[in-house]
Amino acid sequence: MCFRLRPRPGEEPAATDARNRQLLERLNATGKAFLTHTVLPGVDGAPARYVLRMAIGASRTEERHVRAVWEQLTALAAIDR
Repeated sequence: MCFRLRPRPGEEPAATDARNRQLLERLNATGKAFLTHTVLPGVDGAPARYVLRMAIGASRTEERHVRAVWEQLTALAAIDR
């Protein structure tokens, strides 16, 4: 699953990308989860977008694992507000 923080009103795409990079780095630094990223190409002249990627298809992944990562992401994203 790929996702990213929403741009703030008037925020340049590069600044939104930077906030998403920081979120990924903060999450991975906790050692509790490890996500990767990718850059999706822009559509109709829009710039490419840096997005976080979470693989949740492993046979041993349970709902509690996904919820725990979501809670960590939510808490870390709130720090940036």
